[in-house]
Amino acid sequence: MIVILNSKEVIEKKIKLGLPIGNKINLKRIPKWINKKLIPHFIRGLADADFCLSFKKNRKGIHCEPRIEFFTNNRVLAEFTVKALRKMGFKAAFEDTMNRQYKEFRVRMYGKSMLQKWMKTIGFYNPKHTSKIMLFDKLGKCSINISTQERLNML
Repeated sequence: MIVILNSKEVIEKKIKLGLPIGNKINLKRIPKWINKKLIPHFIRGLADADFCLSFKKNRKGIHCEPRIEFFTNNRVLAEFTVKALRKMGFKAAFEDTMNRQYKEFRVRMYGKSMLQKWMKTIGFYNPKHTSKIMLFDKLGKCSINISTQERLNML
């Protein structure tokens, strides 16, 4: 996802808050002002932009096993995220792998109970994710390879 900002004032505020401009690969630390109270909001914003919500096939071939994932090439961001999620009671897995030419870090959570806890504790605002959850709640499954608009039409 690319965000283009044309306001000098917004850019200056972002810098003052300690948020880097551009690619987060060089992020050295999470700003201290992101405290315990703000962490769920920070993670929700990160999730709406960069997380993936998918539904794995069960043994019958039905896409009904929720999986929430975050992929990043920044270890600091991945470790902060997994530690914060674990402190909130999530069973979050952390992996680091070599992907093509660079390191990739993954944070993963599986299962209906983790999705329910996510929606109560953090939630999503992005229609891409919310439409999948609404379809899953309605049908007990969420097919892959259909657009957000197609999911909304099915509801």
